[in-house]
Amino acid sequence: MYPLYNTTIYLLQTIPSSSIKTWHRLTFQFSPKYADYRILLRGIALNDNWDNICIDDISIQPIEMDCYTDRGQSYRGTISRTKDGYTCQSWDSKIPHDHDYNSTAYPEDDLSSNYCRNPGGLRSTPWCYTSSLAVKWQACNIIICQPPANYTPTYPLGSDIPVVIVRKYNSVSESGRVVIYYQNQWGKICVNNRTSLVPSVICRQLGKSYYGTIAPATSVGNGLILATTASTVCNENATSLSQCAFHDSNDGTCRRELGLWLNCLQPTDRSPDVQLPKDRFTLSIRNGDNADEGYVNVYMNNSDGVICGWNDFSADVVCRQLGYSASRYASVIVKNYPVRATWISHLHCRGYETSIYQCSMNFSNAGSYCPEKKIATLKCLPLDYIAKDCYDDPYSCTFCDALCQWRSVGNWSWIWLPEPGRHFKPSAVNPYEKLDELAYVIRPPYYTAPLQAILRSPVFAKTNKKPTYVYMYYKIRNVLIDRVFVRYRYKYSSEYHVLFEIPVLSMEVGLGHRNYRRSSNFVPAGNFLVEVVCMSTTSFRSANYSMFMLTSIRVVNVEVAPDTARIAGIIVGCLCGFVFITVICYLITRKKKARIQVSNENSYQHQGSQGHKISITSANQESVRKSDNEDSPIHEDDTTNKPSVIVNHKESSQATEPS
Repeated sequence: MYPLYNTTIYLLQTIPSSSIKTWHRLTFQFSPKYADYRILLRGIALNDNWDNICIDDISIQPIEMDCYTDRGQSYRGTISRTKDGYTCQSWDSKIPHDHDYNSTAYPEDDLSSNYCRNPGGLRSTPWCYTSSLAVKWQACNIIICQPPANYTPTYPLGSDIPVVIVRKYNSVSESGRVVIYYQNQWGKICVNNRTSLVPSVICRQLGKSYYGTIAPATSVGNGLILATTASTVCNENATSLSQCAFHDSNDGTCRRELGLWLNCLQPTDRSPDVQLPKDRFTLSIRNGDNADEGYVNVYMNNSDGVICGWNDFSADVVCRQLGYSASRYASVIVKNYPVRATWISHLHCRGYETSIYQCSMNFSNAGSYCPEKKIATLKCLPLDYIAKDCYDDPYSCTFCDALCQWRSVGNWSWIWLPEPGRHFKPSAVNPYEKLDELAYVIRPPYYTAPLQAILRSPVFAKTNKKPTYVYMYYKIRNVLIDRVFVRYRYKYSSEYHVLFEIPVLSMEVGLGHRNYRRSSNFVPAGNFLVEVVCMSTTSFRSANYSMFMLTSIRVVNVEVAPDTARIAGIIVGCLCGFVFITVICYLITRKKKARIQVSNENSYQHQGSQGHKISITSANQESVRKSDNEDSPIHEDDTTNKPSVIVNHKESSQATEPS
């Protein structure tokens, strides 16, 4: 077959299917149609009986007529003179020179007539016995074959695992469905790990771009599943699938519709220290069930739009840019999309950036329509995220609760790696390596600006008279990080005290091992805070990552100090609130009393116009009551033990007697 050109298989020879229990030699010739070809040996079982096919050795030799290669054992031309002009002796003759070379001893070397040959490849060039008694044998005057002017690759399609984009998005050669030639057949790659490096490696192998991202499929396509993105392990700098390790191709979760489609992103000249103007666009999250989930809205050109197509790592970067710790999901269900205009497309982040200004992307000023399934949606994790079954505290942190109230400051960021998921893994050597939650600093490839990343704790206070010390576990993969150290300072002081340094220059510590470092004991004289500082001052450009990973840190015999300013503010706020509420209550009560008095006066006036009210009081009391008509005072008699009688009467023609 000729994989460089097609997948057609051409039959060369068939071995009889009858049982043969002795060794046999099969020799045949064929003329290849193309210079690059592959030979397949196929055995077919015709029944359920126990069978086997044994092959001792295989030799494929060219038939060379005008020149020779290697030692000339494959030369089959008709030259019969030596380099000095002697005529060759026939191989089946022993006159004038006796010899043991014949067709019986060397059946594959075509020892016919007196042509120059090299039976068994025993000499360095084709030769023959001469017909002269003076010279027994001599090399023949045959030239060495020259390689073809147009060099053809050793492997089909230029690689031992060739790749082709067979169905393209709108005839765009950088995007489409991927098929590979692997294990002597064409097939496809199943997508069961969306953060795999496989798409980028394929784009590099095809010469399209340095980065690739998984794209939505527009059709299912036929073909066997030969590999998966989860089981194909590639180095971060791999340029061909031949540099990757292929493990079990299918774990049972892959289906035909999960075949790999990709976008090869065009190279960008942006690096982390060359950023776009930050006022070009702003991001926000909208239309989710909560403020931290929904679609990513892009405000640009005085109107709203969306991100149309991204890789999963981009969700982490967007969340980080908006003030969250990381993304929980890189895709969520959104009830509706009020806008569909595309401002940003093909967003591709590596996962460690602090904003999408440092990522590769395409801009669109036209605002083309974006299909719903390609609109970027996410759900973010807050900075004070608290994980289930996690018992972290700021003074004893294993980073399962984000950064445990520690804060990242400096011109580069400490980044939190949540539990396993669709996040950039700092090691990036083996995607199967299990990484627990951690905080890390990374100096990206080709980064040239000075770097300083500080992880700062909340303010601590001692809990007892025992001395305090700091210890931590870390991993490191260093190329260009100059210095890592831990220091502390008092709350209201700018003077730092270094607790210990980690020797990182020219140091490469295995990523699979945790390293331990502990400070000496110290007794702080007041409330203090701790900082872990990573610095890189060199301007040297490297193609490799430099990483420092902090897996846990503990500050012993301390607690988080109360925030006195905050507490005082709360107290003052409560007092102000109390005074305010008291004044409001007083004003409401006063107003209510005024309304009651006015109501009573209106009631008295109403009753005075209708009749008189007489009050008779007992118990030797002297009182004067005014009637509703204030012009008629009534004097009560001084009587004893008489009940009070109240009589109302109307101004009428008939008087009513009191009872």
